[in-house]
Amino acid sequence: MKQSLATLRRANNLTQRQLAAELGISPSSIALYELGLRIPRLQTARKIAKYFSISLDELFSLVSAGSRDCRIKVNKADDDYPAT
Repeated sequence: MKQSLATLRRANNLTQRQLAAELGISPSSIALYELGLRIPRLQTARKIAKYFSISLDELFSLVSAGSRDCRIKVNKADDDYPAT
């Protein structure tokens, strides 16, 4: 995930601080995800994937971002799960 998140963030001309503000998390969390020192909780991973309009598989680099036929979409129903 660390490479994909940093790549997505940079491709969208966002700083770690800007992305963190958009997602409602701390900038240090973004930095730790990008360094590979922390893995986001599922709820946070869903927010990140939804923000960039990608699947969780794409976020975690299990499929390439160009493989749209293999995508698992993060959709509105995912927001219905209660926070743990």
